Amino acid sequence: MADMFAAIKQMAKEAGRDPSTLGMVIHGFVEITEKPLGNDRALFTGSLEQISDDVRSCAKIGASEVFFDPAFGPDGQSLDHWLSLLERLKGMMTV
Repeated sequence: MADMFAAIKQMAKEAGRDPSTLGMVIHGFVEITEKPLGNDRALFTGSLEQISDDVRSCAKIGASEVFFDPAFGPDGQSLDHWLSLLERLKGMMTV
């Protein structure tokens, strides 16, 4: 993602725009597992710890926002499930 955002900033510069004014919003399709997944996992999949690492990585490359799309994951339609997971994730985050 860092390379992609850098390319977008370069295109903005070439078009006469100020690349420092660009923001990056990331749409994350989330799949949370109880145990960590291997190194070949997709972004925002795996344990809460892995997903919190993904969010920190997004912040490091300049993302101003990450929003999760839980609709297609296990328990994706359960608001109570997602609220409890977000509370756990919130406790892990120090960006």
